[in-house]
Amino acid sequence: MAEVNETNFVELNGVQGKRMLAKLEETTPRLHRYLCEVLGDDLYKDETISLKTRLLCVISAITAQGGLENPLKFYLKTARKHGVTKAEVVAVIETVAVYAGTPKAIGALFAVKEIFVD
Repeated sequence: MAEVNETNFVELNGVQGKRMLAKLEETTPRLHRYLCEVLGDDLYKDETISLKTRLLCVISAITAQGGLENPLKFYLKTARKHGVTKAEVVAVIETVAVYAGTPKAIGALFAVKEIFVD
């Protein structure tokens, strides 16, 4: 199999992305390749919407599913790295609360508090 280019995924997600890819490559090379190619080389390179908007969409989707604190924290860190503010994340999660449920939003807000330390 051809070597997978991790560069874009790692640029997007930083050190935490590199660590995650290393674990995935060891456990599931197929998912490792998928994340690098689809997320790193395709989806996140599409400029139809801004990276900031895309990350807020991801945070919204993860919040709406509930119970996914680790992936949520991962993307909160990525969003913070790319200039998304705590206020923007909180506003998105407040909106999700109306449509997906307050308990899911409260769980997400606890993660926000942990990642966006003032």
